[in-house]
Amino acid sequence: MYDVVIAGRGYMVRAGTYERRQSAPDPAQTGRVRLFDFYGGGGRAAQLERDRFWRGVGAWPALDSQGIQAGPRRQDRTETPATAFDPERPSFSFVHGGTTYVANGTGLYRVTSAGGAYDGLALVQTLAAPCTGLAVSRGFVGFVHGPGERPTIYDLATGTYTTSAAQPATIVAPGRGALLIDQPTGGEPELWAWAPWLDALEGTPVSLDQEIVAVAPFNGEVWIVTRGAIWRAVATGVGVDADVVTTAPQTGFADDFAWMIGHNGALYAWLGKEVHRYDPGDKVFAPLGLRGRATYGACGMGRWLLVAVEDEHSGETDLWAWDGRGWWLLDEGPAFRYPVAIAGPAEDADVLAGRSGNVNQTAVWQLVPRVNRPGLRDTVTLVTPLLDAGARDVEKV
Repeated sequence: MYDVVIAGRGYMVRAGTYERRQSAPDPAQTGRVRLFDFYGGGGRAAQLERDRFWRGVGAWPALDSQGIQAGPRRQDRTETPATAFDPERPSFSFVHGGTTYVANGTGLYRVTSAGGAYDGLALVQTLAAPCTGLAVSRGFVGFVHGPGERPTIYDLATGTYTTSAAQPATIVAPGRGALLIDQPTGGEPELWAWAPWLDALEGTPVSLDQEIVAVAPFNGEVWIVTRGAIWRAVATGVGVDADVVTTAPQTGFADDFAWMIGHNGALYAWLGKEVHRYDPGDKVFAPLGLRGRATYGACGMGRWLLVAVEDEHSGETDLWAWDGRGWWLLDEGPAFRYPVAIAGPAEDADVLAGRSGNVNQTAVWQLVPRVNRPGLRDTVTLVTPLLDAGARDVEKV
C-alpha cells in the first residue's frame, strides 16, 4: 500500500518528513515606501535601489537632489523672420554687447523679448550660404559654410557683411582670434591663424595627420580629433601652436563625433551611439550611460549639458539634461533638434531647439525660475522600481 500514487507509480513518504502547506503564495504584507535622495538622476531601477527611479518626464532635481520637483516648461513657438529658421540644421549662439545671437542655416538672428517674455528671433543678417560654424573675436563674427565655400565676416558694430579673402575653409574655432581649418578632399588638414577683424591669415599653417572628425573650444584652446590622434591647438598671433595629446579612439559608426563640446571642465562627445566624457587628466573617453539610435546635437547651459537623442525603443526624440551626477529627461516628443543656449534677453527662455522638422518651428525652455516666472511644467511623470512591501529579499509572484 502506497502513501501516494503519481503517474501510476506508488511512493512512500518517509516518516517525519511530511509537511502540510497551502498551495497559495504567502499573504502580501502592507507597508509604506519613502523615496528619497534622487542623486544620480533616472535610469536606476534596481530592486534594491528603491530610493531611485527609472524614468521621469519633466522631473527635475530639487534641494541638491534630495527631492524632485516639476521641471522646465516648454513653449512651442512659430518664428517669423524674413529668412526662415531651419530646425534640421545645427544652431550656434553667442553673446556680444548684451545681445544674444543665434546663427542657423542662412540666417543670423538676435533673441528678442517683450516685457521679459520671449518674443522670437529677429533677423540680423542673411548669410551667403548655410552656416556650419562660427567664431567671434574683437566684435567680428567669422562664419564658415562648408567645403569649397569662402568664409564670411560680419561686423557687429557697423552691420557690414563681407566675403573673406581667405581660402575656402570647412571649420572655424575661437581662440586668440580664430583658427581656420581647411580640409581638402584626399589631403591633410591645415590649421591657419585667422584674424577676422583684419581678414588676415597670420604666420604659416600647421598640417595634421589625418581627416578631422571633431573640433571644440576647450580650456582656452581648440581641441581637434582626427582619425588618428587628439590634438590641441591655439592661434598665437604669429601662427599656430599644435601638439598631440593622445591617440584617438577607434570610430565605427557614421555619426561618431557628430558633436563634441567643452562643458564645465571636460569634453563631451557622441561616440558609439552614446554620450562619452573625456577627462584631460586620464585621457580616456568614458561612457555616461545615455544611448540612442541617433543624436541631434548638444549644448551647455549653466550646470546643464543638454543632449537630443532618438530613443532606442520608441524612435521619439528625447531631450536629456546631465547635471554632472545623472541624467534627467527634460522633454520628449516632436522631433527636437539641435538645442542651443539663448539665456539673457528673455526671463522665460534659456534654451531653444528646432521642433517638428518644419521651418520656423521652435521650442524654448526656462531652466531657472525667476521672480514671478517659475516656468514649471504642469505635469510630471515618474516611474519607480517595484514596491517590495518591506520584504526586499522575498521573491514576488
